[in-house]
Amino acid sequence: MSDELFQLSNGRYITSEDISRKLYYIKDHHPETAYQDDSTGYSWDEAGMADLFSECYQNDTRYCPEAKSWYTYETGKWHKDVGALLVSAKIKEFVRLMALYCGEITDEEKRKQYMAFWERWVTAVSATVL
Repeated sequence: MSDELFQLSNGRYITSEDISRKLYYIKDHHPETAYQDDSTGYSWDEAGMADLFSECYQNDTRYCPEAKSWYTYETGKWHKDVGALLVSAKIKEFVRLMALYCGEITDEEKRKQYMAFWERWVTAVSATVL
């Protein structure tokens, strides 16, 4: 991963270092390469997207199944995210990141397939989370 700002294929830069780091992470892990194809990608379903989300936000967002609650890290400690408002904002950010990433996939056929998957997933998530 690079410490540089992420440059999109259209020449524009992502000016946030945090967002750039996440985009580099996503790009380095090629989520469009289905898990079934080479066992290194992410499954094209809710579990695969949850895995990618948790890896991208591992430093500041966690779900505790025992407490059935989300926690966010801020000011040196973990805080329960009552109502999951902060996590909802992070999921919206993740959706925007993935939309940007889809435009960076160079294989046109793979990009079309992954964008179709991503649009179906976003529609499903929007109905329940966003």
